[in-house]
Amino acid sequence: ANDVAFATLLELAFRREHQPPWIADLRPQIGARLSTMEPSAQDRFLRDRWMQIADDSLIAPLQAMADAPNTEPDARALALSRLFELAPEQAQRRIEAEIRRVPIRLGYRAREVLSLPIGPIPALDEALAAGVERMDYEQDLRAHLLARYGTVAIVSRVRAALASRRDRSSSEAEGAYLAYLLRVDHDAATRDLTARAAAASTDLERTIYGAQ
Repeated sequence: ANDVAFATLLELAFRREHQPPWIADLRPQIGARLSTMEPSAQDRFLRDRWMQIADDSLIAPLQAMADAPNTEPDARALALSRLFELAPEQAQRRIEAEIRRVPIRLGYRAREVLSLPIGPIPALDEALAAGVERMDYEQDLRAHLLARYGTVAIVSRVRAALASRRDRSSSEAEGAYLAYLLRVDHDAATRDLTARAAAASTDLERTIYGAQ
């Protein structure tokens, strides 16, 4: 109940055109109470009220939210996103650890949050190659991560994995795989595209003329 009352008081203060003097007594408590607030209050303050509460005192509470095993996926994603703004290096370590985890625990915001660091990141190569080889329900997300962070060091593993399951990837994943291959091995990827286009044209001609 105290957390509910605290969140309500804070929200009322933020809604005023001129913030009341007593809000100064509430601000230092935000970090300590963040992890125990109702999920709706966490979301409101980290999303809608972020510009009014953001400061370095929230780094440790955001780390705790991101690390706690019982944090809801959407809350973990939001905590990581805000941590990246305040302490990018600490957030990136956690994002890389999340990419290595199976399954990823960030809900519908996974792609947005996991795309925050700048790639490529060689330290993620093993996890990225394994993600392609696994061919599970995360394939679209894993393909996107490969396109963003993968290096040429794993191109042989990626090509072998794709060859073993030709035509069984989603169109979204196929686009991401192509983006990766064009980035790390442009000439070979271009030759592959040309050959596939020629084969598709031949198949189409056979279908058309074979039906006549």
